[in-house]
Amino acid sequence: MASIDIILPVYKVNNFIAKCVESIINQTFRDFELIIIDDCGNDNSIELCQKILRKTSIKYQIINNKKNLGLSESRNIGIQNSSSPYILCVDSDDWIDGTMLEKLHNSAINNNADIVSCRAMQYWEYNGTYSEMAKTKPGMYTAQDYLSLLFNGDTSSHVWQRLIKRSLFNHVKFPANVIFEDVLTMPILIKNANKVIQLEDNLYFYRQRKSKTSITGSKPTNIEEFIDYLKASQSEFGEGKGCRKLLFRKFSYKILFYLTFNTLQYSQKYSQTKRDLKAIKSFLKVKSLIRDILVLRKSMKINFILYLLILKINEPLLFTAHKKIFHKWFHLP
Repeated sequence: MASIDIILPVYKVNNFIAKCVESIINQTFRDFELIIIDDCGNDNSIELCQKILRKTSIKYQIINNKKNLGLSESRNIGIQNSSSPYILCVDSDDWIDGTMLEKLHNSAINNNADIVSCRAMQYWEYNGTYSEMAKTKPGMYTAQDYLSLLFNGDTSSHVWQRLIKRSLFNHVKFPANVIFEDVLTMPILIKNANKVIQLEDNLYFYRQRKSKTSITGSKPTNIEEFIDYLKASQSEFGEGKGCRKLLFRKFSYKILFYLTFNTLQYSQKYSQTKRDLKAIKSFLKVKSLIRDILVLRKSMKINFILYLLILKINEPLLFTAHKKIFHKWFHLP
C-alpha cells in the first residue's frame, strides 16, 4: 500500500495530459499510486498516458468507465478503488510542482493533520500569463477556523490543492453531474477534519482554458440539483446564530452570483434561462439580501448582492440589464 493515491480522471485532454502526467511521475516523493479513470473521451488521452507510464516504475492503475460519467463520479470511482491513507485529486489539464507530494505529506505526518493545503497559481491560457490564487495565511487551523476562512473567501473550495485523509471520504461523495462540485464537498470534508495545515508554497498550477470573462467557460447545467445541494448545506452550515451563519451567506452569495452571471452570459434568450433563474431565485430572500447589503458592505462586493436582489425581484429585468450593462461592469477573478 502506498502513502498517497493520486486520483486523475481523464476526459478529452490530449493536448494537456502529457504535461499533467509528467509532473506527477517526476515527484520527489515516490511512495504513491496513480489511479487514472478513463471517462470515455474518445480521443488519444489514455494512449498518451500509457505511453508515458510504460517508461516509468511508478505504481499505477487505469480504470475504464463503461460510459462518460463526469468528473464527480470519476473521482468517486477512483477513491473507491484507493487504499492509501491520503488522497490527492488532480485535474487532467493542470500540473503540479515536483515537490508537492513531499511537502504536503511531510506536513500531514509531522502535524497529524487530516488536510494539508498549498497555494495555487492560475495559468491563463488565452494570454499565457500566471496569477496567484487565494493567498491563504499559512498555519495550523481547527476545522471551525478553516471553515471561516473558506466562507469568508480567504481560501478556495478547490479539492485539488489539498492532500486529504482518505477516511474523510468514508461518508462523503462528490455530487454527480453538478457544477461547482467542490463547493458542495469541501466544506463537509473540512468540517469533519481534526486539523488543517495551510502551506504558503504555490505547488498546484490550474489551467484556465477559457476566456477571462467567464468562470465556468460554458453555460452551467443541472442548476436545480445544485440549488438542492446548496439548500442542504444551508441546513448544516447556515442555521443558528453567530459569525459562521453570516459567513455562509456571504459564501453562498458569491457562488450564486457566478452561477447566475454565467447562466446569462451563455444564453441568448430569456426563455433559455427562465427555469434556471427560478431555481437560483428560490434560494434567496429579499429581506436577507437587503439586510446583508448593509452588514456585508465592507467585506465583499456589494455588486454581487445587488445583482442577486434584482434577480429576486424581477428575473426578466436582470436578463435585460445583464445583456446591456452588467456583463461589462463585472470583472471575474
